[in-house]
Amino acid sequence: MIAWRNTKGKISMVADKCPHRGMALIIGKLAGGCIQYPFLGFEYDSSGTCKLVPVNGREADPPKALILRSFPAREEHGLVNILWGEPREYYP
Repeated sequence: MIAWRNTKGKISMVADKCPHRGMALIIGKLAGGCIQYPFLGFEYDSSGTCKLVPVNGREADPPKALILRSFPAREEHGLVNILWGEPREYYP
């Protein structure tokens, strides 16, 4: 898994494996609150949705197959908690 803070300071946690080629995203970088795939520049938001495929341009919709598994996470008492199972209403 890879964790980062989005532009509003909220913890984001997603699987550390790009669905395109299976490469680790941990070697990528942050770009506008998204994690950027280091080789092709794909950008994923905190929900795991691909927001940009640079070769297609910013106006094009990324393929729906480019999605990462995301994990609900929250910060309490200086610790980050994640939910491994299915989300429930009481866990935002």
